Amino acid sequence: MTTAPLTPTKLRVAATMHHGRNPQQQDAMWLAGEACQHADMPPHETTFTADNRLFAIADGVATSPGASRASKTALKALADALNAHPDWSFDGMLGVRHVRAAQAALCDALASRALAWGSSTTLVAAHLLGDRLAVVNSGDSRAYLIKSNGRTRQLSRDHTELQHLIDSGQAQPGTEYASVYQSLSDCLIADPEADDFAVHRETIQLQTGDRLILCSDGVHDVLNEPEWLATMHAAPDPLAMVTTTRKAVLEHGAPDNFSMIAMTFGVDA
Repeated sequence: MTTAPLTPTKLRVAATMHHGRNPQQQDAMWLAGEACQHADMPPHETTFTADNRLFAIADGVATSPGASRASKTALKALADALNAHPDWSFDGMLGVRHVRAAQAALCDALASRALAWGSSTTLVAAHLLGDRLAVVNSGDSRAYLIKSNGRTRQLSRDHTELQHLIDSGQAQPGTEYASVYQSLSDCLIADPEADDFAVHRETIQLQTGDRLILCSDGVHDVLNEPEWLATMHAAPDPLAMVTTTRKAVLEHGAPDNFSMIAMTFGVDA
């Protein structure tokens, strides 16, 4: 049985990152087939095809050693695992097993070093294969889908202590709680015994005009989420989305590293 070739659908993709008030950039970004980690990446836009593309953001956990290296190592390992083993998921797309492989590679690279053991990072990634999209995440870096009809939803799932309390009915969504509850419950850790971390996966079929945002918590924790997402829907293109977001985060003092990738899907994007 032969598989019909994928239609080369256009993706307009824009990205930016900045170290904020943190002197070290601990975020990393998988973009155009390589891991980027810049203290300051001004907004820029590129056009790709969606035939087989991986985009990802990893946010090194500041309280862990080797946070900058952990984020970059995890992204490279994730891409390598997907390229080598697309068959690990039944649909041929990025899946939980690829994330587990990235954590294993993180352990191989850092866990044996006394000053690097426990290096940690969040991860959110989007794999596009034609008009199909797979999103995986562990931690609190997020993915949002903005439909052309204005409907917006978070595709990722936060792995925080607060989200755990919300899921168990012990806390209410939309209510402000002490910052300690925002601590991570799960992420990728350079520790061979920490291999049971949570990974969320979601797949959807994209339509022309759909928009996707990947970002670290240096974006969504700083900005008012409903207002920011409404602004994103009104923005005319991905470059405007990342430019507007970057300006807003910097105006709010940019207390943390922040990274963002925005893309519009469709032949006429």
